[in-house]
Amino acid sequence: MANALFSSDSSVLLFPAGLFLYYVIAWLLVGRDPRIKNIVPQYEPPQGVSPGVARYIITGGSDGTTLASVLAAMAARGVISIAPAQKSYELKLLNPEIAVWPEEAAAARTLFHVELSALAYPACGTATVGTATVGSDRSSRATVEQLGPAQSQVTLDPLLAADIKQHIDAIQDTFRKNLQEIYFRQNFIFSGIGTLATFIWGLATAFLIETPSSMFLTFWLLMFTSIAGLAIGAFLISKPAHPTVPQQIGRFLFPFMFFGVPGAMIYFFALPDSHTFVIALLLAVLLNNGFFFLMRAPTPLGRATLQQLAGFREFLLRVEQDRLDRLNVPAEHAELMDRFLPYAIALGVKEGWGDTMAAALSNAIVER
Repeated sequence: MANALFSSDSSVLLFPAGLFLYYVIAWLLVGRDPRIKNIVPQYEPPQGVSPGVARYIITGGSDGTTLASVLAAMAARGVISIAPAQKSYELKLLNPEIAVWPEEAAAARTLFHVELSALAYPACGTATVGTATVGSDRSSRATVEQLGPAQSQVTLDPLLAADIKQHIDAIQDTFRKNLQEIYFRQNFIFSGIGTLATFIWGLATAFLIETPSSMFLTFWLLMFTSIAGLAIGAFLISKPAHPTVPQQIGRFLFPFMFFGVPGAMIYFFALPDSHTFVIALLLAVLLNNGFFFLMRAPTPLGRATLQQLAGFREFLLRVEQDRLDRLNVPAEHAELMDRFLPYAIALGVKEGWGDTMAAALSNAIVER
């Protein structure tokens, strides 16, 4: 009786409908981003905003493009050199005496195992250098000594995703320790409430289905699709400006494999008499995952900085695009880079050298 009820009764769809209303109200109150209007070309980047920070403000996290922009910024100032070598990059530490931004010091720590002097971020007045996790334990952080002896030359292999993740993790940890709530607020509490409500409703409803495995299957579906959905959302949002063919395929394949397939298995095989309930569960998870990202909203300083970054990007597109294309081709060394190229990478302005590197480094897990 209960199974037939949940197969045809559309009342179970009232929960995702109510969840959607809750999120819309919350988004209107705290999560809505202001539109950037009247973009005027700005000839310099916002003062005190490094390329890495610019990328962080735009995406809310750190990814392969962030790492590429950070390394390009260090190369542009002569701290390191970058030389493409087949499918990897040879990095040399040229001048460790130059003061760098904290996220650059974090990258130097994980790459070369050295400590560089860090400049304080003007927005917060702090210069805490983040560290990378040890293994899979996010609470265990590596010291310079644990990372290994200091090196002056290293090879950065984009195929070693775990190593790339370590560098990105250290950069994101730097942003988290210094800039949290400075440029934007994540408002995770709202998606947390929605997710908790979804689990409570889903398990309580599964209990009424009266089959021995319904609660376990419901919990498994909610847990798996919730985690997979967040990873997929981060992958789709933080993508390189010009992705490779495998990355383009992944945009469609990952959602199908890690969200569509589990849902279809539960829908057709595990709970064949509770189709409407399964649809309601998946809709609720989609809402939780989607608004997890949509609820991020800039602070007043963040809004002003986004306006300035939009103006600077317009300047790069109008004035600097041709020179960037001619100067920075994928086969050239990074010694040719000027100070604008790292921002072009961070802001997604098309140019050969940074596009190639950002795409190569973008298979690692996005950090938030």
